[in-house]
Amino acid sequence: MVRISFVLAAGTLASLASAINPQLSATGSSTSTYGDRAVLVNQAPGTTGRVAQSFTDFPAFSTTQLDDFTLSGEYNLGALTIFGLDRGDASFNVGAFAEIHSAPDLTSPILATATGSQVGADLQLNFGGATLGPGTYWLAAYVARPFAGGGQWYWLASDQTVAGSESFFHNPGGGFGAGGAPVPGSVVFDTPADMAFVLEGTATPAPGALALLGLGGLVAGRRRR
Repeated sequence: MVRISFVLAAGTLASLASAINPQLSATGSSTSTYGDRAVLVNQAPGTTGRVAQSFTDFPAFSTTQLDDFTLSGEYNLGALTIFGLDRGDASFNVGAFAEIHSAPDLTSPILATATGSQVGADLQLNFGGATLGPGTYWLAAYVARPFAGGGQWYWLASDQTVAGSESFFHNPGGGFGAGGAPVPGSVVFDTPADMAFVLEGTATPAPGALALLGLGGLVAGRRRR
């Protein structure tokens, strides 16, 4: 019954969205290239974008997707590429952001943040060496932009098989009719999917390795004498 009510609400919104309101999704393709790099996560983009925007003039519609990833050890996080689709004017951007949460919920603790800018349709961000230990985390990314004049930016869903959990949809203001709590993306978009992004980072040396490095430096110093 809840699902039927939402479908009706979404249909009503769709009829209005083209005129005055933000829309849930769009289709297109990324213009960026990506490939085999020394990265922690590499999820290739498909052609369907899901809303991921803080609407400065329609706050009830502010929404993003949250996707999980798992680290096997401790890493210093660096560059982050979010593959996107733009149906507007990026010059209206107030900012581009990413957050790592402990759960698929924008109100859950934020463990790391990244900032940067939009390059083409994609977001190029950086976590600046923030350290995370082994575990599963949830990534959220979005632009801040007014809908009026600026239109919309969408985060492209991945076309790969879902790894771990499917991504979650969170629209705290409830403007899209799905309520204010996070829900699996398939509840809103019908199809479960991961989101497309590349996360880079470096493993932190184990304490024993650091000790060996220090010992190596001491020996080298003695030899120079």
